[in-house]
Amino acid sequence: MNEVLSPQGVNKRERLGSSIHIVNTPPVRPLDLLGGAEAILAGELYKQVQKKMPDESPEGVRKEFYKTITEASHKLDPNTLRWQTLRQNAVGSEQARLTGFEGYYAGSRLTPEEIVQDITSTGDEVLRVLPSGLRKEVARTLTGEQPTFPAILWLSDTFGAMLGRYRAMRSHNKEAQRFRDSLAVLPSTKISYIDGGKRDFIVPVLTDNEVLRAYQTNIESDPLHPYTLMEHIGKVGDSLVRTVTGSLDPTEINQLRYKPTYW
Repeated sequence: MNEVLSPQGVNKRERLGSSIHIVNTPPVRPLDLLGGAEAILAGELYKQVQKKMPDESPEGVRKEFYKTITEASHKLDPNTLRWQTLRQNAVGSEQARLTGFEGYYAGSRLTPEEIVQDITSTGDEVLRVLPSGLRKEVARTLTGEQPTFPAILWLSDTFGAMLGRYRAMRSHNKEAQRFRDSLAVLPSTKISYIDGGKRDFIVPVLTDNEVLRAYQTNIESDPLHPYTLMEHIGKVGDSLVRTVTGSLDPTEINQLRYKPTYW
């Protein structure tokens, strides 16, 4: 299995007192997408890179484009690092990862088991609206086997709608807002890219909170299991993924979106 979107995707995870050091792979490799999607080559950012290197080979232009988007992605790193801070802070298990949605339940008085159940129910709702013709692409994108833009865009739209719903829930919950504030990452913190695409970053260890115990211990390998989907879907909000999709020409995006076939 490709490690791009694998369940753990972590090569190194080390606790360093008040912080956790993570070395993992990006949730989507831009060069992998470049190999299978012509639309990104029409993107304005790619054209700008190409224009600066008129005599460079296509592979050289692509590598420079990768460098350009990784640098551009840093402005979105704080959001990604807040998400990763929560995911990496499961209490009571070194192996478990949270989905990233648990913070919205702070102060809700739900037990960890009830939080897991509610997150799983949300995953059920997502699967009910997942178009049947896109299921295979979404599954392959979530596992990293074969990411595609139609699946990434559908997941991104769904993730955005899901966050809107959770934020509305948090707006009436001061404890959840305080918990989110505790995830704040120093502005100087950013993700480093090393060893041909691996990422290196450090997140703080959070003060123990009941929501940090809300994780599923026996994760289903099926990417379209409701809880597993919820564990993965936040990766499409990653700073690098958002920069890649944001580099597309707006006129190309609608052409990339999934369109059901009616017989």
